Amino acid sequence: MNEQMVCVGAIGGSYGVKGDARIKSFVLTHGQLLIMAR
Repeated sequence: MNEQMVCVGAIGGSYGVKGDARIKSFVLTHGQLLIMAR
């Protein structure tokens, strides 16, 4: 697990608790892009 995925997971988790679907989907999308970039 690299630092980028840890950061994305932490951000996704913190915003996920707040229930903001737009931000959560935004974070998830960029998380997938980071995985693809690797």
